[in-house]
Amino acid sequence: MTHPDGSVHWLAIQVQVYFEGERAARHSTVGFGTSQDITERKQAELELERQTEMLGEHAELLDLAHIVIRDRENRIIWWSKGAARLYGWAAEEVIGHVTHALLRTQFPESFDAYQTDLMTHDVWEDELAHITRAGARVVVASHQVLHRDQRGVPNRILEVNNDITTQKRIEEELRCSNAELEQFAYVASHDLQEPLRALAGMVQLLQQRYQDKLDALGQEFIKHAVEAALRMQTLINDLLAFSRVGTRGKPFAPTSVEKVLKALLLSLSVAIRESGAAITYDPLPTIMADELQIMQLLQNLIGNAIKFRGDQPPRIHLSAAQTPEGWQFAVRDNGIGIEAQYFERIFVVFQRLHTRREYPGTGIGLALCKKIVERHGGRIWVESQPKQGSTFYFTLPAAL
Repeated sequence: MTHPDGSVHWLAIQVQVYFEGERAARHSTVGFGTSQDITERKQAELELERQTEMLGEHAELLDLAHIVIRDRENRIIWWSKGAARLYGWAAEEVIGHVTHALLRTQFPESFDAYQTDLMTHDVWEDELAHITRAGARVVVASHQVLHRDQRGVPNRILEVNNDITTQKRIEEELRCSNAELEQFAYVASHDLQEPLRALAGMVQLLQQRYQDKLDALGQEFIKHAVEAALRMQTLINDLLAFSRVGTRGKPFAPTSVEKVLKALLLSLSVAIRESGAAITYDPLPTIMADELQIMQLLQNLIGNAIKFRGDQPPRIHLSAAQTPEGWQFAVRDNGIGIEAQYFERIFVVFQRLHTRREYPGTGIGLALCKKIVERHGGRIWVESQPKQGSTFYFTLPAAL
Protein backbone atom coordinates (compact mmCIF):
# COMPACT_ATOMS: atom_id res chain seq x y z
CA MET A 1 0.00 0.00 0.00
CA THR A 2 1.27 3.48 -0.92
CA HIS A 3 0.75 6.29 1.58
CA PRO A 4 0.00 9.85 0.47
CA ASP A 5 3.61 10.76 1.32
CA GLY A 6 4.80 8.21 -1.24
CA SER A 7 6.11 5.62 1.23
CA VAL A 8 5.25 1.97 0.65
CA HIS A 9 3.90 -0.14 3.50
CA TRP A 10 3.30 -3.86 3.61
CA LEU A 11 0.11 -5.15 5.20
CA ALA A 12 -0.98 -8.64 6.24
CA ILE A 13 -4.76 -8.75 5.57
CA GLN A 14 -7.30 -11.31 6.74
CA VAL A 15 -10.90 -11.21 5.43
CA GLN A 16 -13.87 -13.27 6.61
CA VAL A 17 -17.05 -13.29 4.47
CA TYR A 18 -20.57 -14.38 5.56
CA PHE A 19 -23.07 -15.86 3.07
CA GLU A 20 -26.86 -16.29 2.90
CA GLY A 21 -28.94 -18.83 0.98
CA GLU A 22 -28.37 -22.34 -0.30
CA ARG A 23 -24.80 -23.48 -1.10
CA ALA A 24 -25.54 -23.61 -4.83
CA ALA A 25 -26.91 -20.08 -5.07
CA ARG A 26 -25.63 -18.22 -2.10
CA HIS A 27 -24.47 -14.64 -2.25
CA SER A 28 -22.24 -12.80 0.13
CA THR A 29 -23.98 -10.30 2.24
CA VAL A 30 -21.34 -9.06 4.66
CA GLY A 31 -17.60 -9.38 5.28
CA PHE A 32 -15.11 -8.44 7.98
CA GLY A 33 -11.36 -7.84 7.55
CA THR A 34 -8.29 -7.06 9.67
CA SER A 35 -4.93 -5.72 8.60
CA GLN A 36 -1.52 -5.57 10.29
CA ASP A 37 1.37 -3.38 9.27
CA ILE A 38 4.29 -5.79 8.62
CA THR A 39 6.52 -3.26 6.86
CA GLU A 40 9.51 -3.72 9.22
CA ARG A 41 9.35 -7.51 8.99
CA LYS A 42 9.05 -7.41 5.21
CA GLN A 43 11.91 -4.96 4.92
CA ALA A 44 14.10 -7.27 7.05
CA GLU A 45 13.17 -10.24 4.83
CA LEU A 46 13.92 -8.27 1.67
CA GLU A 47 17.22 -7.07 3.10
CA LEU A 48 18.14 -10.64 3.98
CA GLU A 49 17.24 -11.77 0.46
CA ARG A 50 19.23 -8.89 -1.02
CA GLN A 51 22.32 -9.69 0.98
CA THR A 52 22.00 -13.40 0.25
CA GLU A 53 21.72 -12.65 -3.47
CA MET A 54 24.70 -10.30 -3.21
CA LEU A 55 26.79 -13.04 -1.63
CA GLY A 56 25.66 -15.39 -4.37
CA GLU A 57 26.69 -12.88 -7.04
CA HIS A 58 30.14 -12.60 -5.48
CA ALA A 59 30.48 -16.32 -4.85
CA GLU A 60 33.53 -16.52 -7.11
CA LEU A 61 35.30 -13.92 -5.00
CA LEU A 62 34.34 -15.81 -1.85
CA ASP A 63 35.21 -19.17 -3.38
CA LEU A 64 38.03 -19.82 -0.92
CA ALA A 65 36.09 -18.68 2.13
CA HIS A 66 34.14 -21.08 4.34
CA ILE A 67 31.03 -18.97 4.91
CA VAL A 68 27.74 -20.03 6.43
CA ILE A 69 24.71 -17.83 7.06
CA ARG A 70 22.16 -19.08 9.57
CA ASP A 71 18.78 -17.83 10.70
CA ARG A 72 17.89 -17.20 14.34
CA GLU A 73 17.12 -20.90 14.77
CA ASN A 74 20.61 -21.81 13.51
CA ARG A 75 19.20 -23.22 10.26
CA ILE A 76 21.45 -22.77 7.22
CA ILE A 77 20.18 -20.23 4.68
CA TRP A 78 23.42 -19.72 2.69
CA TRP A 79 26.39 -22.04 2.15
CA SER A 80 29.48 -20.94 0.22
CA LYS A 81 31.44 -23.05 -2.24
CA GLY A 82 34.34 -22.96 0.19
CA ALA A 83 32.12 -24.46 2.90
CA ALA A 84 30.96 -27.12 0.44
CA ARG A 85 34.57 -28.07 -0.30
CA LEU A 86 35.59 -28.12 3.35
CA TYR A 87 32.65 -30.08 4.72
CA GLY A 88 31.62 -32.20 1.70
CA TRP A 89 27.94 -31.16 1.33
CA ALA A 90 26.59 -29.10 -1.53
CA ALA A 91 24.47 -26.05 -0.71
CA GLU A 92 21.19 -27.65 -1.83
CA GLU A 93 21.82 -30.53 0.60
CA VAL A 94 22.26 -28.39 3.71
CA ILE A 95 19.82 -25.48 3.35
CA GLY A 96 17.39 -25.66 6.25
CA HIS A 97 19.58 -27.93 8.39
CA VAL A 98 20.77 -26.88 11.83
CA THR A 99 24.52 -26.36 11.48
CA HIS A 100 25.59 -27.68 14.88
CA ALA A 101 23.65 -30.89 14.36
CA LEU A 102 24.86 -31.36 10.78
CA LEU A 103 28.53 -30.72 11.61
CA ARG A 104 28.42 -32.24 15.11
CA THR A 105 30.07 -29.06 16.38
CA GLN A 106 32.35 -29.30 19.41
CA PHE A 107 32.35 -25.98 21.29
CA PRO A 108 35.12 -24.72 23.59
CA GLU A 109 32.58 -24.80 26.41
CA SER A 110 28.88 -25.62 26.14
CA PHE A 111 26.43 -24.65 23.41
CA ASP A 112 24.47 -22.58 25.94
CA ALA A 113 27.61 -20.64 26.89
CA TYR A 114 28.36 -20.01 23.21
CA GLN A 115 24.79 -18.89 22.51
CA THR A 116 24.74 -16.56 25.50
CA ASP A 117 28.07 -15.00 24.54
CA LEU A 118 26.96 -14.40 20.93
CA MET A 119 23.59 -12.94 21.93
CA THR A 120 25.24 -10.68 24.51
CA HIS A 121 28.09 -9.29 22.44
CA ASP A 122 26.81 -9.83 18.86
CA VAL A 123 30.29 -11.16 17.98
CA TRP A 124 31.93 -14.48 18.80
CA GLU A 125 35.43 -15.74 18.01
CA ASP A 126 37.05 -19.00 19.00
CA GLU A 127 38.00 -22.42 17.71
CA LEU A 128 35.44 -25.07 16.78
CA ALA A 129 35.79 -28.72 15.82
CA HIS A 130 33.53 -30.07 13.07
CA ILE A 131 32.97 -33.49 11.49
CA THR A 132 32.85 -33.52 7.69
CA ARG A 133 30.62 -35.65 5.50
CA ALA A 134 33.51 -38.10 5.10
CA GLY A 135 33.86 -38.39 8.88
CA ALA A 136 37.08 -36.37 9.14
CA ARG A 137 37.59 -34.00 12.04
CA VAL A 138 38.47 -30.44 11.10
CA VAL A 139 39.35 -27.55 13.39
CA VAL A 140 38.36 -24.03 12.36
CA ALA A 141 38.98 -20.56 13.68
CA SER A 142 35.41 -19.27 13.65
CA HIS A 143 34.38 -15.62 13.46
CA GLN A 144 30.63 -15.08 13.88
CA VAL A 145 28.57 -11.88 13.73
CA LEU A 146 24.96 -11.62 14.88
CA HIS A 147 22.75 -9.34 12.76
CA ARG A 148 19.60 -7.73 14.10
CA ASP A 149 16.61 -6.16 12.40
CA GLN A 150 15.47 -2.57 12.89
CA ARG A 151 13.73 -3.53 16.14
CA GLY A 152 16.92 -5.12 17.49
CA VAL A 153 15.61 -8.68 17.11
CA PRO A 154 18.26 -11.24 16.00
CA ASN A 155 17.48 -12.47 12.49
CA ARG A 156 20.64 -14.07 11.11
CA ILE A 157 24.21 -15.08 11.93
CA LEU A 158 27.17 -14.71 9.58
CA GLU A 159 29.80 -17.36 10.25
CA VAL A 160 33.24 -17.33 8.60
CA ASN A 161 35.41 -20.36 9.34
CA ASN A 162 39.12 -20.61 8.62
CA ASP A 163 40.44 -24.17 8.41
CA ILE A 164 43.37 -24.47 10.86
CA THR A 165 43.47 -28.27 11.03
CA THR A 166 46.99 -28.46 9.61
CA GLN A 167 48.18 -25.68 11.90
CA LYS A 168 46.76 -27.45 14.96
CA ARG A 169 48.42 -30.70 13.92
CA ILE A 170 51.77 -28.94 13.51
CA GLU A 171 51.30 -27.29 16.91
CA GLU A 172 50.67 -30.69 18.47
CA GLU A 173 53.73 -32.16 16.74
CA LEU A 174 55.74 -29.17 17.95
CA ARG A 175 54.42 -29.68 21.48
CA CYS A 176 55.54 -33.32 21.36
CA SER A 177 58.88 -32.27 19.90
CA ASN A 178 59.33 -29.72 22.69
CA ALA A 179 58.53 -32.42 25.23
CA GLU A 180 61.23 -34.63 23.69
CA LEU A 181 63.62 -31.68 23.71
CA GLU A 182 62.80 -31.08 27.36
CA GLN A 183 63.58 -34.73 28.06
CA PHE A 184 66.89 -34.36 26.23
CA ALA A 185 67.69 -31.30 28.33
CA TYR A 186 67.02 -33.30 31.48
CA VAL A 187 69.30 -36.10 30.30
CA ALA A 188 71.99 -33.63 29.26
CA SER A 189 71.87 -31.80 32.56
CA HIS A 190 71.96 -34.93 34.70
CA ASP A 191 73.05 -38.13 32.96
CA LEU A 192 75.69 -36.50 30.76
CA GLN A 193 77.04 -33.82 33.05
CA GLU A 194 77.53 -36.04 36.08
CA PRO A 195 80.07 -38.47 34.50
CA LEU A 196 81.69 -35.53 32.72
CA ARG A 197 82.23 -33.73 36.02
CA ALA A 198 83.62 -36.93 37.51
CA LEU A 199 86.01 -37.34 34.56
CA ALA A 200 87.23 -33.76 34.79
CA GLY A 201 87.69 -34.09 38.54
CA MET A 202 89.68 -37.32 38.21
CA VAL A 203 91.97 -35.85 35.55
CA GLN A 204 92.54 -32.71 37.62
CA LEU A 205 93.31 -34.86 40.67
CA LEU A 206 95.74 -36.89 38.59
CA GLN A 207 97.41 -33.69 37.48
CA GLN A 208 97.77 -32.41 41.04
CA ARG A 209 99.11 -35.64 42.56
CA TYR A 210 101.44 -36.84 39.83
CA GLN A 211 102.52 -33.65 38.13
CA ASP A 212 106.10 -33.97 39.38
CA LYS A 213 106.28 -37.62 38.24
CA LEU A 214 105.21 -36.93 34.64
CA ASP A 215 107.41 -35.64 31.87
CA ALA A 216 106.44 -32.64 29.75
CA LEU A 217 104.52 -34.80 27.27
CA GLY A 218 102.48 -36.49 30.02
CA GLN A 219 101.60 -33.13 31.57
CA GLU A 220 100.57 -31.88 28.13
CA PHE A 221 98.22 -34.87 27.70
CA ILE A 222 96.57 -34.21 31.06
CA LYS A 223 96.22 -30.52 30.24
CA HIS A 224 94.44 -31.34 26.97
CA ALA A 225 92.18 -33.85 28.76
CA VAL A 226 91.12 -31.24 31.35
CA GLU A 227 90.51 -28.61 28.67
CA ALA A 228 88.46 -31.05 26.59
CA ALA A 229 86.29 -32.03 29.57
CA LEU A 230 85.70 -28.39 30.50
CA ARG A 231 84.95 -27.51 26.88
CA MET A 232 82.41 -30.34 26.67
CA GLN A 233 80.81 -29.12 29.88
CA THR A 234 80.52 -25.60 28.43
CA LEU A 235 79.08 -27.01 25.21
CA ILE A 236 76.40 -28.95 27.09
CA ASN A 237 75.49 -25.89 29.14
CA ASP A 238 75.19 -23.80 25.95
CA LEU A 239 73.06 -26.46 24.28
CA LEU A 240 70.82 -26.55 27.33
CA ALA A 241 70.40 -22.77 27.21
CA PHE A 242 69.63 -22.95 23.48
CA SER A 243 67.06 -25.75 23.87
CA ARG A 244 65.29 -24.00 26.74
CA VAL A 245 64.66 -20.64 25.04
CA GLY A 246 61.19 -21.70 23.95
CA THR A 247 60.39 -24.38 26.54
CA ARG A 248 61.60 -22.72 29.74
CA GLY A 249 61.07 -19.07 28.86
CA LYS A 250 59.16 -16.91 31.31
CA PRO A 251 56.05 -14.88 30.38
CA PHE A 252 56.81 -11.45 28.98
CA ALA A 253 56.62 -8.57 31.45
CA PRO A 254 57.70 -4.91 31.45
CA THR A 255 61.50 -5.08 31.51
CA SER A 256 63.93 -2.18 31.84
CA VAL A 257 66.75 -2.90 29.39
CA GLU A 258 68.93 -0.28 31.08
CA LYS A 259 68.48 -1.97 34.45
CA VAL A 260 69.35 -5.36 32.91
CA LEU A 261 72.45 -3.88 31.26
CA LYS A 262 73.71 -2.34 34.51
CA ALA A 263 73.41 -5.70 36.29
CA LEU A 264 75.17 -7.42 33.40
CA LEU A 265 78.10 -4.99 33.42
CA LEU A 266 78.70 -5.81 37.08
CA SER A 267 78.92 -9.53 36.29
CA LEU A 268 81.29 -8.81 33.36
CA SER A 269 83.49 -6.45 35.38
CA VAL A 270 86.50 -8.81 35.38
CA ALA A 271 86.44 -9.31 31.60
CA ILE A 272 85.90 -5.59 31.07
CA ARG A 273 88.82 -4.69 33.31
CA GLU A 274 91.21 -7.28 31.83
CA SER A 275 90.42 -6.26 28.24
CA GLY A 276 90.43 -2.53 28.94
CA ALA A 277 86.98 -2.28 27.38
CA ALA A 278 84.93 0.91 27.54
CA ILE A 279 81.17 0.30 27.39
CA THR A 280 78.78 3.21 26.96
CA TYR A 281 75.06 3.40 26.33
CA ASP A 282 72.26 5.81 25.57
CA PRO A 283 69.06 5.84 27.64
CA LEU A 284 67.46 2.46 27.07
CA PRO A 285 63.71 1.76 27.16
CA THR A 286 61.39 -0.55 29.04
CA ILE A 287 60.01 -3.33 26.83
CA MET A 288 57.77 -6.39 27.06
CA ALA A 289 60.24 -9.25 27.43
CA ASP A 290 61.64 -12.18 29.36
CA GLU A 291 64.20 -10.41 31.57
CA LEU A 292 66.55 -13.39 31.92
CA GLN A 293 66.63 -13.93 28.16
CA ILE A 294 67.33 -10.26 27.52
CA MET A 295 70.31 -10.57 29.84
CA GLN A 296 71.48 -13.66 27.91
CA LEU A 297 71.08 -11.74 24.65
CA LEU A 298 73.12 -8.74 25.81
CA GLN A 299 75.70 -10.94 27.52
CA ASN A 300 76.42 -12.79 24.28
CA LEU A 301 76.59 -9.64 22.15
CA ILE A 302 78.78 -7.70 24.59
CA GLY A 303 80.87 -10.79 25.36
CA ASN A 304 81.52 -11.27 21.64
CA ALA A 305 82.43 -7.61 21.25
CA ILE A 306 85.04 -8.02 24.01
CA LYS A 307 86.29 -11.37 22.69
CA PHE A 308 86.63 -10.46 19.01
CA ARG A 309 88.59 -7.27 19.59
CA GLY A 310 91.34 -5.89 17.41
CA ASP A 311 94.60 -4.22 18.36
CA GLN A 312 92.82 -1.43 20.20
CA PRO A 313 90.93 -1.88 23.50
CA PRO A 314 87.23 -2.65 22.89
CA ARG A 315 84.90 0.31 22.51
CA ILE A 316 81.27 -0.82 22.77
CA HIS A 317 78.16 1.36 22.57
CA LEU A 318 74.50 0.41 22.99
CA SER A 319 71.63 2.51 21.65
CA ALA A 320 67.91 2.19 20.95
CA ALA A 321 65.51 3.91 18.55
CA GLN A 322 61.73 3.68 18.65
CA THR A 323 59.92 2.32 15.57
CA PRO A 324 56.22 1.79 14.77
CA GLU A 325 56.64 -1.89 15.74
CA GLY A 326 58.57 -1.31 18.98
CA TRP A 327 62.30 -0.67 19.51
CA GLN A 328 65.37 -1.22 17.38
CA PHE A 329 68.54 -1.77 19.41
CA ALA A 330 72.13 -1.51 18.22
CA VAL A 331 75.33 -2.89 19.77
CA ARG A 332 78.31 -1.29 18.04
CA ASP A 333 81.96 -2.26 18.54
CA ASN A 334 85.41 -1.51 17.08
CA GLY A 335 86.47 -5.14 16.77
CA ILE A 336 87.86 -7.29 13.96
CA GLY A 337 84.67 -7.10 11.89
CA ILE A 338 82.96 -9.70 9.69
CA GLU A 339 82.93 -10.25 5.93
CA ALA A 340 79.52 -9.81 4.28
CA GLN A 341 79.43 -13.42 3.05
CA TYR A 342 79.20 -14.61 6.67
CA PHE A 343 76.38 -12.30 7.83
CA GLU A 344 73.81 -15.14 7.81
CA ARG A 345 76.11 -18.01 8.71
CA ILE A 346 77.16 -16.58 12.08
CA PHE A 347 73.61 -17.04 13.41
CA VAL A 348 73.60 -20.81 12.73
CA VAL A 349 74.41 -23.26 15.53
CA PHE A 350 78.06 -24.45 15.63
CA GLN A 351 79.09 -22.15 12.76
CA ARG A 352 82.45 -20.65 13.63
CA LEU A 353 84.62 -18.29 11.57
CA HIS A 354 87.77 -18.84 13.65
CA THR A 355 89.55 -21.74 15.30
CA ARG A 356 89.24 -22.35 19.05
CA ARG A 357 92.91 -21.46 19.46
CA GLU A 358 92.24 -18.01 17.99
CA TYR A 359 88.96 -17.38 19.83
CA PRO A 360 87.48 -19.89 22.31
CA GLY A 361 83.78 -20.70 22.29
CA THR A 362 81.17 -23.25 21.25
CA GLY A 363 79.62 -21.49 18.23
CA ILE A 364 76.19 -21.31 19.86
CA GLY A 365 76.12 -17.75 21.22
CA LEU A 366 74.72 -15.88 18.20
CA ALA A 367 72.31 -18.73 17.39
CA LEU A 368 71.01 -18.34 20.95
CA CYS A 369 70.65 -14.57 20.39
CA LYS A 370 68.64 -15.19 17.22
CA LYS A 371 66.34 -17.66 18.95
CA ILE A 372 65.73 -15.27 21.86
CA VAL A 373 64.95 -12.34 19.56
CA GLU A 374 62.61 -14.45 17.42
CA ARG A 375 60.80 -15.72 20.50
CA HIS A 376 60.08 -12.06 21.27
CA GLY A 377 58.72 -11.49 17.76
CA GLY A 378 61.74 -9.54 16.52
CA ARG A 379 64.68 -10.10 14.21
CA ILE A 380 68.45 -9.71 14.44
CA TRP A 381 71.06 -8.86 11.83
CA VAL A 382 74.57 -7.46 11.53
CA GLU A 383 76.33 -4.74 9.55
CA SER A 384 80.10 -4.95 9.45
CA GLN A 385 83.33 -4.65 7.51
CA PRO A 386 86.60 -6.47 8.21
CA LYS A 387 88.81 -4.48 10.61
CA GLN A 388 86.10 -1.79 10.86
CA GLY A 389 84.05 -3.18 13.72
CA SER A 390 80.49 -4.53 13.73
CA THR A 391 77.02 -3.32 14.65
CA PHE A 392 74.44 -5.91 15.68
CA TYR A 393 70.84 -4.74 15.35
CA PHE A 394 67.78 -6.39 16.85
CA THR A 395 64.14 -5.42 17.30
CA LEU A 396 61.94 -6.04 20.34
CA PRO A 397 58.34 -5.09 21.19
CA ALA A 398 57.58 -2.02 23.28
CA ALA A 399 55.96 -2.23 26.69
CA LEU A 400 52.16 -1.97 26.69
